[in-house]
Amino acid sequence: MEQTYTTHRPCCGGDSPDFHDPFSFHYMKHLSALLLLLLVSLLSPIAHAQARQPDYNQLKAEAERLYAEASYAQSRDLYERAAALKLSATDERWVQIRLADTSWRAQAATETADSTVYDRARARLEELVRDRPGDAATHDAA
Repeated sequence: MEQTYTTHRPCCGGDSPDFHDPFSFHYMKHLSALLLLLLVSLLSPIAHAQARQPDYNQLKAEAERLYAEASYAQSRDLYERAAALKLSATDERWVQIRLADTSWRAQAATETADSTVYDRARARLEELVRDRPGDAATHDAA
């Protein structure tokens, strides 16, 4: 009885499934696993960042507590963090008002003669008051 041996050469054609054939089951299986791994590795930092991102309401509550204690610089730090969040127009406006307000109040606590911070804060507050939402009719009439 004579034995015949066949050589398996998947990359050279034949009847066996070829890993390099883009339509083969093995190729698709490995490609799917690779894409899933890539997707997970790309989304993982985003999910982690969102989990670490503080809630605006928590930041605001803590910032207001510090404001009430006259810790204006610390309150401003929290409002700066809040400003980096995606906020509604109303919340964004409140944060901008508090940033300007805590700016001059924190500066007043330093007893410095430099009025630059006061001037910037005053200008920003005047701008925010002048450009109040809902006052378009008053601006158009003027």
